[in-house]
Amino acid sequence: MDLQNFFNIVSASGIGATVALIFRIFFERDKFRFEKLHEKRALVIEQLYIRIVKVEQAFVSLLKPFQGVGELFEDEKRKVAAESFNELANYLIEHRVYFDERLAQDLERLIDKFLKIFNDYDFSRTLRQYKEDKESYRKSFEVSRGAWDELSRDFPIIRQSIEKEFRKIIGIKT
Repeated sequence: MDLQNFFNIVSASGIGATVALIFRIFFERDKFRFEKLHEKRALVIEQLYIRIVKVEQAFVSLLKPFQGVGELFEDEKRKVAAESFNELANYLIEHRVYFDERLAQDLERLIDKFLKIFNDYDFSRTLRQYKEDKESYRKSFEVSRGAWDELSRDFPIIRQSIEKEFRKIIGIKT
């Protein structure tokens, strides 16, 4: 509605209609802003969730105890896992403002969990280089197995909690 139409309506109607029109304009404007914000939050959630899934898939591929024939080599898997993790962490930093503080902290704990698991994996990989030292080599498998166990045990619980919060935000009743 342009300014001329507004003044025409105001002059043609009584004060009650004018006040009602003003309230309607402000309400519509706020409703539009809320809808746009909700759309943006839904897009941020979608993109963040896509990144979470990519990191999980990359970490599972890297850490699973048995590697299949025809899969990427370990160095390539490590690179994919590191890149997808960095992309997730950076996206969260850039879009943290779209989440309430509690959920933002949960997401940061997820990032910390991924980082710990990745560091454990890297440590086990370093230990594996000392094949002639049987104790270091054995320790590398223990650390690697611990990283796998932590990923497969803890991550699904954390992801489900975050999914539940995401669904609430976008209006899906659970």
